[in-house]
Amino acid sequence: MSLPVAERVIVLGMDGLDPRILERLMDDGRAPAFARLRSNGGYRRLATTTPPQSPVAWSTIATGCNPGHHGVFDFIRRDPHRYLPELSILRPNPRNVLGRRSAMFLPPRQGTAFWNVTSEAGIPTSVIRWPLTLPPEKVTGYMLSGLGVPDLKANLGRYTFYTTRDIPPSEAQRRKGDIIRLPPNAETIHTSIPGPERSTVPMQLRVDRGAHQVTIKLAEQEVTLGERQWSDWVRVKFTMHFVRTVRGLCRFYLNSLASHIELYLSPVQADPRDPAFIISHPDGYAAELAEAIGDYHTLGMPEDTNALMDGGFDADAFLAQCNMVMAERERMLWHELGRLSHGLLAFVFDTTDRIQHVFWRARDPEHPAYDEAFARRHSSVIEDYYCRMDRILGNVLESVGEKTVVIVLSDHGFTSFRRAVHLNTWLVQNGLMVLKEPTAAEEPTLLRNVEWARTRAYALGFSSIYLNLAGREGKGIVSDGDEAAALRRQIADMLVKLADPASGQRVIQRVYTREELYAGPFLEGAPDLVVGFRPGYRASWQTAVGGCGSAPVEDNLEGWGGDHVVDPSHVPGVLAASRAVRAWEARACDAAVSIVRLLGLPGLLRAEGRELFGD
Repeated sequence: MSLPVAERVIVLGMDGLDPRILERLMDDGRAPAFARLRSNGGYRRLATTTPPQSPVAWSTIATGCNPGHHGVFDFIRRDPHRYLPELSILRPNPRNVLGRRSAMFLPPRQGTAFWNVTSEAGIPTSVIRWPLTLPPEKVTGYMLSGLGVPDLKANLGRYTFYTTRDIPPSEAQRRKGDIIRLPPNAETIHTSIPGPERSTVPMQLRVDRGAHQVTIKLAEQEVTLGERQWSDWVRVKFTMHFVRTVRGLCRFYLNSLASHIELYLSPVQADPRDPAFIISHPDGYAAELAEAIGDYHTLGMPEDTNALMDGGFDADAFLAQCNMVMAERERMLWHELGRLSHGLLAFVFDTTDRIQHVFWRARDPEHPAYDEAFARRHSSVIEDYYCRMDRILGNVLESVGEKTVVIVLSDHGFTSFRRAVHLNTWLVQNGLMVLKEPTAAEEPTLLRNVEWARTRAYALGFSSIYLNLAGREGKGIVSDGDEAAALRRQIADMLVKLADPASGQRVIQRVYTREELYAGPFLEGAPDLVVGFRPGYRASWQTAVGGCGSAPVEDNLEGWGGDHVVDPSHVPGVLAASRAVRAWEARACDAAVSIVRLLGLPGLLRAEGRELFGD
């Protein structure tokens, strides 16, 4: 019996939805739309990728292939010759010396995605905010790039913080934003907004402490803000080299006027009405969408967790920012649904992921950063967002007919991040890495201080360990073949025995070799070992960029209290569909082949996945 072809397929990506939370809400009657799909359609926990990181998982969902075929193994990759970290989700084009808009970035993901197959078959296809789609791909409908889109300064999102407070250099260096010191006690302040290639836009601040407000003047724009208030969108125009202009969008938030001025400026991002680089297909779609729904965030990750962690604003301001992003996404969704008569719409919401990273500690009294006052105020935020996603799903289901198949996918689940693991510290202590200077052990730029002639392995990224392999790394000493294989086994056997000194429990569930996980043309880019942490543990922020700490395991005292970069067995995602799921098990790699099959294109996508909806 052949599978009936769907008139429309709507794929809703909801980043980070955890099945345990969702199933409890369904059982309690608080997620009726998902419960409807579980009863009348199909529902499964979705086995995620190894590692369970969003760039890896969404790339596998898109292509139906393991990372050896799409080339994305971690948020962070390394330059093997220079031992330096690079982003895997954004690839600037080094050959674009003339700065052409059409050639500013290279594709971060390889392989054929399901939307490539449907577009080649002439099926109307639109893909909105799917991760790792910069530069946008040619489809038969519309594409708006998602996670990976940078701000105008080519950062993933670097905010600016204006303050009259003295910030010690050590703190300023730690922050992931630009700090601009303002003169104290002045009523009129002249400053500027930093832009690309050292350009600036003059800005005047008029401070009215009696009225508890600041007036911001930029060229022909003037914005007055009260304390703890967000501005609307503000347009800025940077002039570079006296001839080239670049337009951006930003928002201000007045954090405080009490004892000091504290004014937050969001990362200045590409103006969708005139983007500095191509963020959509067709190129004019970004502006067309702005005309239809109003201005919107173009940054790949607009929810500014960096500013929140740095104290640029508080959790309430962050939540308000998240709500603004969600409102934009909902308008985008309904705009695209309204003109999809047939074909495919793939649409990703990822604010759910950011919400859980930040507010998870409110639900975990055992977290070292647990705070009762914070928990009382924010304990329901995560579940409220799940309910919001359920309402969106319910509205979609009510608006479509029987010939439309709706599929909801989450790339992974969530768990607590209580203790940070410094993998490079462990390597040093076990003689696998040697430092030029012992004091360098706590430096964030650890890999610059490594004695490579005596180092056999190093960690970089959130799950990855690399051997210092001769002929591959710039100063490699480990011979390929038997020596490398023995070293991989040695590290894996030793690492799984790592015990948390505070509790005595094991930190790591399993260490995988790249050969047992991956196969494909991009296998050479894979890490030699992939670490699967137990729940509660995760690689430290220092590890991600090649650094380490004073001890292998320490408390995570950051506000980023929830995470998913653990062994994939602990953080499955979600599959829910309006058509019955026949397969007993569902994996991330099964989604792509199932989507093209629903649209009558079986066999056209070369993938590892199995069909989920067939007999």
